[in-house]
Amino acid sequence: MKKQILQELRFTISQQYENYEFDLDCKGEKTINNITYEVYHYINDDFDKLFGIPISKGIFLLFNADILSAVYFSFAGNHYDYLLNKINSYLPQN
Repeated sequence: MKKQILQELRFTISQQYENYEFDLDCKGEKTINNITYEVYHYINDDFDKLFGIPISKGIFLLFNADILSAVYFSFAGNHYDYLLNKINSYLPQN
C-alpha cells in the first residue's frame, strides 16, 4: 500500500534537487516562516494527473538548500475532499 501511494504522489520530500534539475523551470524564491525556498515549476509532461484529477495548473516544487521541502499540485476547481479521501484510503484505519 505504501508503494502505491508513493507511485501516485511521485515526489518524495528530502530528495535532492539534482534528481529533477532537467525537469524544472525556476520561478524565483518564496520565504515562508523565515525560511527561503527556491520555487520550480515541474515541466516534464510525464505526470499530468493525481488520483485521476488533471493537474491543469502545474506542479511546483520548493527546495531549501537543494532538498525538496514541499510539492504543490495545482488544479482547476476545488478537489480538496476527494483528494483527502483518496490519501486517507491509503492510511491504516487506526
